[in-house]
Amino acid sequence: MEELESGYVPPENWERGINAFYTSYYVSQYYSDYKASGNNKSTYVRFNSGLNLLGWQLHSDASFSKTNNNPGVWKSNTLYLERGFAQLLGTLRVGDMYTSSDIFDSVRFSGVRLFS
Repeated sequence: MEELESGYVPPENWERGINAFYTSYYVSQYYSDYKASGNNKSTYVRFNSGLNLLGWQLHSDASFSKTNNNPGVWKSNTLYLERGFAQLLGTLRVGDMYTSSDIFDSVRFSGVRLFS
């Protein structure tokens, strides 16, 4: 019997999943009122969303922050398209993402990544 790495799934058992949209969010709001310095208000919202369609997965991690009377700012943390390829025993990822942080700090980059 062949010994396999923990978590290994043979290619013949890979599934594409169902077509679906998903999202999760986090909201935080802070307000303070000081007699001497006035009031402060800040809002932060973070969305982790995706679309699974025809075997492809689109992932997005974005945030919105606003303080006092300043205009709000949207920031895209990651946005990438991904698909597993059983023939390669790997996954193709294209877009804005981060390197893995197994040894060094992760670094954001735009490009293509093929990993297994």
